[in-house]
Amino acid sequence: MSIEEAYTSEPQKPGPPKPHAATITALTCELAERGMTIRDGLLVGDKAVSQYDGGPRDGLTCY
Repeated sequence: MSIEEAYTSEPQKPGPPKPHAATITALTCELAERGMTIRDGLLVGDKAVSQYDGGPRDGLTCY
């Protein structure tokens, strides 16, 4: 299992597209081909961390 993390300095907004969506999809596929699963995905910003597949207020942690 692994944890994916994507960093962006863009403000987090609800709805698609998520920042780095193509990169996250490619990485997920590459890991799956090697038998690895993604346990969690995080979207990390300058002022907050949230679940990658959730909205900007789902599981939001501000720092």
